[in-house]
Amino acid sequence: MVITFTPLTGTPGLGGYAIVDAEGKFSVIDLNHKEGLQQGEYYVTFSKRVMMDGKPIPENVPDGIDTREVLPTSMTTVDPDTHRYVIAVNDLSNSLDFNLSTKKR
Repeated sequence: MVITFTPLTGTPGLGGYAIVDAEGKFSVIDLNHKEGLQQGEYYVTFSKRVMMDGKPIPENVPDGIDTREVLPTSMTTVDPDTHRYVIAVNDLSNSLDFNLSTKKR
C-alpha cells in the first residue's frame, strides 16, 4: 500500500509519500527525498494495487503491466468538500496511525 500526503493551502512543501510494509509500518519521504514532512496540514490518500486477476503484484514487475486499484475512490483521491483523512503535522509528530475500513463489494 502507498500513502500520499498532499499539503493543504498554507502548508509549505510539496507533500510526500510512504510505502507500507507487511507489518503496517511506514516512514514518510517528502517529494525532495528527505525523511518526514514539514509542519502543517495534509490530505491523506491511500492506494493498494493488485494484478488484474486480484493477486498481489510480484516484485520486479516491469513497467506497463496492467494493475487495478482495490480501494474506493473516496480513499484514493482528494475531494476537499468530503475528504475524511486530514492530518496535522507538528514538531512533536513522530507517529501516525490510520484505522482503515471499507465495505466489501
